[in-house]
Amino acid sequence: MNILHTADLHLKSINDERWYALKTLLSLAKEKEIELFIIAGDLFDDYNAAEELRIQIRELFSNNPFRIIISPGNHDREIFKKGLYFGDNVVVLESFKKQYTYKGIDIWSLGYEDLDTVEVLERLKYIQSLTAPDRINLLVYHGELLDAFFSYEDFGEEKRRYMPVKLSFFADLNFKYILAGHFHSRFNIREINKNYFVYPGSPVSITERETGQRHVNIFSLPGPPQAFLVDTFYYKVMNIELDPFETKRQIEKIKEEIAQTPDFAKIILNLKGYINRANSLDEKKLINLFKSILKPNDKLIPEFKDISYILEDELFKRTYTGIKQLDNKKELTQMLIKAFITANL
Repeated sequence: MNILHTADLHLKSINDERWYALKTLLSLAKEKEIELFIIAGDLFDDYNAAEELRIQIRELFSNNPFRIIISPGNHDREIFKKGLYFGDNVVVLESFKKQYTYKGIDIWSLGYEDLDTVEVLERLKYIQSLTAPDRINLLVYHGELLDAFFSYEDFGEEKRRYMPVKLSFFADLNFKYILAGHFHSRFNIREINKNYFVYPGSPVSITERETGQRHVNIFSLPGPPQAFLVDTFYYKVMNIELDPFETKRQIEKIKEEIAQTPDFAKIILNLKGYINRANSLDEKKLINLFKSILKPNDKLIPEFKDISYILEDELFKRTYTGIKQLDNKKELTQMLIKAFITANL
């Protein structure tokens, strides 16, 4: 049985990057002959967005050759309390007290509620008491794994803990897979006594902190979870430290990397370091050059400085001549430039 596990799409409107990401995942599920398409919370960004999108979601989620299993997250918990219809073959896991069974697999939910660590552990023990030890039990969970040492930035724009758990809570429980949501930044998997706890990460970048191409979790029972790259919107950050002696060579490399970046990514190009206008490339020319290469939605952050006045200084030239043959030339040159900048302030 093939399963696709994702979370944290945070849908807000149709025809934006997040909506496109969902459509991409549904197409991927058909291509990979998925039987269970599991969303571990925060399908919607908030209650109002869910209300606005429900008709379109019904159409998107109907007539698919797989079951769509949804567990509530902290952003969309309220919308799933009303027994609403979200499309054919859609199952909402509304209660932790009852499993959904599909072809002999028992699927349990620990969707978001306002619980502390002790209360979450009590819920887990209650669910464990209901599980059959001779069956594959799968838990869909939305919350924070404390052992992973994540920061708040890894959870989108959250500023507090949600449903905190520890890996030790699951050590003696009968869950072959804990398919989690809430952690946005990247695919993350932990093994617990030959069982698996996995965050797929958001399949589309929600904030600029979620960088790099996105993943979903696609696996076949009873095998391990697998990170699968998806062609959806993401932020690509390029932090470039410009070298006034190597600027032209660096520019060619930057242009090559930009050209190789897919159209569905947004580049954040942060240009730091130093340039030398004596090399026929002043600040305006450099900025205009990159603006002509970048897409309209890309971001250019110019934090570099023109230090031609320093490079022409006779004392600098003599000092640089003495260090440019050394193995650590680059580090020493940076120190020398900073010293001259400080001296001229």
